Amino acid sequence: MRGKIWFPSCGSEGECLTITDSEEAWIFEIRSSGMMWTPESGKPGAVWVAQRVPDDCVVVVPNMSRIREVDINDTANFMASKDYMQPAIDLGWYDPASGKPFIWQLAYSPLTGNDDWSLSSMWIRNRLYTIYSQLDPTREWDPYAETMSYPFAIKPQKKLSVQDVMTFLRSHMEGTPFDMSAEAVWLVPEGDKMVKSPLATPFVTKNLRTLLKIPYNRPVAKWDCAYSFVSQARSGYPAPVRTVLWFGYDNPHTTCYVPIYSGVLETLGSWRVFDRNAFSLGSAQWAFILADDLVNHRYQEAIQDLVKVRTPLEEAFFKELADIDEKALDLAKNDPAAAQKYVTEYTQSCMKKAEKAWWDLNWQLISAYNNNKKK
Repeated sequence: MRGKIWFPSCGSEGECLTITDSEEAWIFEIRSSGMMWTPESGKPGAVWVAQRVPDDCVVVVPNMSRIREVDINDTANFMASKDYMQPAIDLGWYDPASGKPFIWQLAYSPLTGNDDWSLSSMWIRNRLYTIYSQLDPTREWDPYAETMSYPFAIKPQKKLSVQDVMTFLRSHMEGTPFDMSAEAVWLVPEGDKMVKSPLATPFVTKNLRTLLKIPYNRPVAKWDCAYSFVSQARSGYPAPVRTVLWFGYDNPHTTCYVPIYSGVLETLGSWRVFDRNAFSLGSAQWAFILADDLVNHRYQEAIQDLVKVRTPLEEAFFKELADIDEKALDLAKNDPAAAQKYVTEYTQSCMKKAEKAWWDLNWQLISAYNNNKKK
């Protein structure tokens, strides 16, 4: 990148991105040339590499570099900027005379340190373990193994559905050593036995973790997530219906995923307005933020209330999709504009249903779990 320095979205000076369409998927990684770079140097402000994901495999990207050795002669599976090794050579991180292969991940990523993005970080390792052990439960996976021991891509034991991917995104690492709701401190006496407190939550605030001495484990789902999505790209479909973006605001664990067709002309107005510093009943995002917060106050009971609302709603969306596809595909044959209008109306109707359901859920949660109730 010449003329401008490149900055990442978070962390240090790198980014690992996924680029997909209905035919293929690539992992694209970009690295800044460093804070000392200037346009006058005549050198690129960033370098990059990309690796193709095998068609029958899954790659997990938990805030880390995933690409290791790059074979630039294998043009079907790798791409790179011509000078992708140069910053590492200039900074003494790689010596071409050593005879050792150039490992992109090791050259540009810190192995250890206080940086949460280091390759040895436990909140990177625990997410790799959680997802990989679900993708292939027949293999022995070490929960504490170094990230470099995980393959770039893995073939899952079964074909994954959109719902499977949603389940991955919603994970708080249930059944692993990293589930913060499974800590012994949550056990309270009830008669002659110990039971889990209704307050036990996998999304423990920093102050509560300090009070209860619960070690922090970064879950897959994040309470302060702005939004998440599952992109369902379908090969052979016309543009208005080729991709369905299953979109959800806030914590993936407590959100409702709504289908948004690629051909929509306009989303619902209440889904496009948001002020983080001003609560508003006119903003759909606030409906999901509030529900996540309310559920977390009495998680063990309230999450069941949320699931009772969410499950039939999402199931209805999935059930309707085949009929919507069929009608939209029929319209697209002769009138693509009509197909776009049709999927726009359907998408907006789904947004309305989810938004209303979540506001109704909020009032239900406030009524059920306020501090005037005897528990």
